[in-house]
Amino acid sequence: HVDGQFFRVPTRHRLSLKNTLPRYRARKTLERYKRYMKGQTLGEILRSGALLADVSCDFKHGLLKFVPTFKGTRIEEPLPKSQWPPGIRVKDGHAPWWLPMNWAHGVKTTCRSYLPVFIAPDGATYYHQQVVQAIVKEDLRTNTERIVAAAQSRISEMKDWHGDPVQFDPDKRLFACLTKEERNYLP
Repeated sequence: HVDGQFFRVPTRHRLSLKNTLPRYRARKTLERYKRYMKGQTLGEILRSGALLADVSCDFKHGLLKFVPTFKGTRIEEPLPKSQWPPGIRVKDGHAPWWLPMNWAHGVKTTCRSYLPVFIAPDGATYYHQQVVQAIVKEDLRTNTERIVAAAQSRISEMKDWHGDPVQFDPDKRLFACLTKEERNYLP
């Protein structure tokens, strides 16, 4: 992900890496960098041992450049349930209103207590709104995208907020409230 946005990048995408070793790296990440720094495509550096976090970090620090330009497509949909990490099941009900539309929401099954989990488009899992907010670099308290989409979906299905069918009172009750003069205007 780059600047809070998640992208799908083809593994054949060409790139260039600086041959100088970064000084800010820990020993293990530096060893990985030495193994994959000769790669010419994204697929090659991943096969050489680079992690997705390495690619993201190198891109942010200017060590990695996509040639000729970055050609990723923004991920708009949440990760399919078949690709979720193990130990997570689908949560009953709807996702929190603040959760970005391309994130999934489940429940951890390996914990004795109820533990909601938020699944990023890249499959990483997080447990707190503040962490998700820091990753997407957006104030999620003002994100009404999901709540509007849920309301539009419920209205089109003729259901209320809880998912129950909407029931309208018969017009007779309304007409009973009208005065005799008002009823004279009715067709």
